[in-house]
Amino acid sequence: MTITIRTEGEYKMADVSETGPRVETIIIPYVGPTLNKIWAGLHYGRRVKIATEAHLICKAAMKNIRPFSLPVHLEFTPTMGKELGKNGKPQARRLLDCSNYAVSNKLIEDALIIAGIIEDDSPKFVHSVKTCRPERGPESFTTLKIIEVLA
Repeated sequence: MTITIRTEGEYKMADVSETGPRVETIIIPYVGPTLNKIWAGLHYGRRVKIATEAHLICKAAMKNIRPFSLPVHLEFTPTMGKELGKNGKPQARRLLDCSNYAVSNKLIEDALIIAGIIEDDSPKFVHSVKTCRPERGPESFTTLKIIEVLA
């Protein structure tokens, strides 16, 4: 089987085994703060607390994933569930535009490095990042698909 891979502006062909590239799908019980919330001036100390919490949750979710040796594509799909509203009753979290999940995605990407799944998040190791349309579900979580780039 042959597939086409785009690298540095050029397309090249790569032979792939019948199984194709390695793909890992991880359900992470975390959806971080929106970009709008951070942009509005969330205090530094609160941002550090959010990042630490995110990294711990993500690292636990990734404990059985072996490290990738080749570059990867990362694909994030947020699922928004219900949370307690100000009135104490469950209410659905609003579905946001895809770019608003950038902070959450970055925290999860950093957790991949902390967990030893990828070496670094530079372009050498992470070729692309995609945020898929958010979905509605009974709980909030992020589905992360890590797709190995075959060179």
